[in-house]
Amino acid sequence: MLTCSKGEQHEVWLQMTWIYEKGEHRWKHHWHNPFAGFVPGHKGKGATGKCPSDVTLPEATEVLNRAIAWNIGTHEWPERLYAVYRGVISCT
Repeated sequence: MLTCSKGEQHEVWLQMTWIYEKGEHRWKHHWHNPFAGFVPGHKGKGATGKCPSDVTLPEATEVLNRAIAWNIGTHEWPERLYAVYRGVISCT
């Protein structure tokens, strides 16, 4: 359990192993630059984070496996994974 600044306790997963699956036709967080960045959101929504174009599958898997998992519900898996890669905070 993890206690947040509001004093609430939340379950975290520290020992799970994750495998990155790129997925076909999933381009929302991809672009052609070798660095992370953001583009304006669609129809007034918040900015969309973009991953570096040169991230390899092993690198992505390594980042996932050192991420902090977070769940505020009753799911069997985390709702979010937070990681830092090349100085950028990433949330999946």
